Amino acid sequence: MLQGGVWCMHTSATTQLPHTLPALKAVLVDDKIYMADVLSNDIIVLDLATSSFSRILLPQGVKYHTLHTILSPADDASGLYLIHVHVKEHQLCIWLHKGDNWLLVDTLCLHQMWANLRMRDHTLEDEDISYAYISQVGDNVQFVFLKTMCGCILYLDVTSRTLHKVHGMTEKDRHFSAIYPFMMIWPPIFPALKDDQARTGELGGNGST
Repeated sequence: MLQGGVWCMHTSATTQLPHTLPALKAVLVDDKIYMADVLSNDIIVLDLATSSFSRILLPQGVKYHTLHTILSPADDASGLYLIHVHVKEHQLCIWLHKGDNWLLVDTLCLHQMWANLRMRDHTLEDEDISYAYISQVGDNVQFVFLKTMCGCILYLDVTSRTLHKVHGMTEKDRHFSAIYPFMMIWPPIFPALKDDQARTGELGGNGST
């Protein structure tokens, strides 16, 4: 824990694992840290209050995949979302874990949304967007960012059940990109530039930008 600019040991816990865990994205919900164990197909939970470990089985029929599954905290700080893409069925399922149970909150048909997106955006007529994997998810699963094999980044508005193309990557950039969603004021307000003589001189000496 960071206190007064100094890192202090908050808690420590030890557990036995049957195998070495790969690099995983941990999710903090209230006083618990959730980490998916892709090899055992369950979720490891570290309780910071009791310094103890436990495990949660995935929903029935769901097999964790790094590209098709992601965890996200719920807005009430007591639940955990699991978002999973069923590739063969072209479905995106949203599960909520609360207490000791998984609840299927929503199922979205990606195939139909892809068809609607192609009708609105003719630049995608020849693109293969039938296979997509999850890149990031917003708080309380309000939106999901998907990446396609053709290099498109798609924004899925879960409430309106609508897909939007937000970016297209070139071939050389497809393996060197990451998405980090965050909230901000829109439109942004930038501070006024100061009257810097050295800076205006570099721009040609006429004071214009």
